[in-house]
Amino acid sequence: MAEPKEKKIFHKNNEELQRLKLLKKEQKKMNNKPKVPIIVPKVFERVFENVPDQVQLTTTAGSIRVMTFNILAQSLIKRELFPDSGDILKWKPRRKMIVEEIQMYNPDIIAIQELDNFESYYEKIFEDIGYAVKYYYHPAKRHGCGIAFKKEKFDVVDYATVDYNTDQTCLPSYMTGNIAQLVALQLKDNPDIGFIVGNTHLYWKPCANYERFRQITIYEKRFLEFKSRMKSEHEHRWISLLLGDFNSEPIDPGYSILTKKSLEQAEIDDLNESRSYINKEDESQGSTIAAEDDGGEGDIVVNIDDLATVDKLLSNHKDTRLWTSVYSNFGKINKDESQKGSFGEPKYTNYPSQFQGTLDYMFLERDDQSISIKRILMLPSVEVLKPSLPNKNFGSDHLCLVADLNF
Repeated sequence: MAEPKEKKIFHKNNEELQRLKLLKKEQKKMNNKPKVPIIVPKVFERVFENVPDQVQLTTTAGSIRVMTFNILAQSLIKRELFPDSGDILKWKPRRKMIVEEIQMYNPDIIAIQELDNFESYYEKIFEDIGYAVKYYYHPAKRHGCGIAFKKEKFDVVDYATVDYNTDQTCLPSYMTGNIAQLVALQLKDNPDIGFIVGNTHLYWKPCANYERFRQITIYEKRFLEFKSRMKSEHEHRWISLLLGDFNSEPIDPGYSILTKKSLEQAEIDDLNESRSYINKEDESQGSTIAAEDDGGEGDIVVNIDDLATVDKLLSNHKDTRLWTSVYSNFGKINKDESQKGSFGEPKYTNYPSQFQGTLDYMFLERDDQSISIKRILMLPSVEVLKPSLPNKNFGSDHLCLVADLNF
C-alpha cells in the first residue's frame, strides 16, 4: 500500500532537520578550533650606529653607503634545507622582501651574490629604483653575482670578471663555477674620485679550505692588478672596496691572510690537510651538500701532486695589501653579539637551520688614509632570526651588511 503523501513530506522534513543539526554541530566544532594566524612578511628595520675610534679625515669630499648582500638564489631553494621557512620560501613574497630591504637602506653601491632571475625580474626592478647593474654568472651555475650602483651618481670607467676555474695563477682543486667581478666607478659630481669595487662568492664546502683560500688569493691579486691599471690610465684617487660572501669564518686562513698577511702554523696545517682531502668523501655534510650543488660543483679536476703547495700560494701573496674588515668594528659597539677574541665581527651574518656563522665581509685597504668608516648597520638580535632564516623578518638566509663611509 502506498505511503500517504503527508507522511512522505514529514519524513523528508525530518531528514532535512537532522542534516541541519549535524551541519550546525560541525560548524560549532570548526569555530572552536584554534585559528592559525596568517603570517604577513615585513622586513625588520635595523638601526645604524656610529663606529668609535676611527681616524678622522683632514678633509672630507663626501660620503657613500655600501651594501653587500647574498640574497639566496631561488634556484637553490629546497624545502628540506629550510624546514622552518614555510611560505616565505615562495618566489613572490621573497623577491618583494629582498627589494624592500634594499630600498629601506638605499645604498649607493651593492655587491649582490646568488643573484638569479635577473633578466626576468631583477634587471627591470633595479632600473626602476635607480640602479644600473653589472651581472655575471658561470655557465655551470644557475645564479651569479651583480654589482649595482646608482645611475645618477656614478659612471663606469672599466669592468672585468674573474673565473676561478680557469685563472692561471694556480690550478684549481675543484671546478666550482665561482666567480668575481671588478668595476671602476667614477663619481659624476667629483670625477677625480673613483671606487674600485670587487664582488665575489667563494666556494662553500667546509672541507675545501684549500680551494677557498686559493680563490681568496686570486680575488685579491686580480683586484689589485685591476686597480693598478686604473691608476696608470686615469689620474684619479681610487678607493678600494673588497666585498662579498667569502664563505669563510674569522677563524679561517682566508680571513687571516687578508687581515694579517701571515698565517699561524695551525692555519697552514689546516690548509695542507684540506689540500690532501680532495680525494675523500665528506660524509659529515649530509643534506647540506645539496645547498649549492648546482652543476658540477665539487668535481675533482687535478691530482693532488699537481696542486700548488700552501707555501707557493703564500709566496704568490707577498706583494699584496693588509685589509680592514669594516664589521670587525661591530664588537666596539655590541660586545655581547660579537665574536669572542680579537676579531670583533658579529656572531652571525648567515642563519639558516643547519649553520649559523659569519661569512660576509666588507674590506677596506688598511693604509688608505682617504676613507673612514662613519657608521654601520647593526645586526639584529637572535630572537629576530629564530627559528632560522629566511623568516617573516628577512627574505634571505644571509643578512645584508651596510656601511656609511666618508672619503
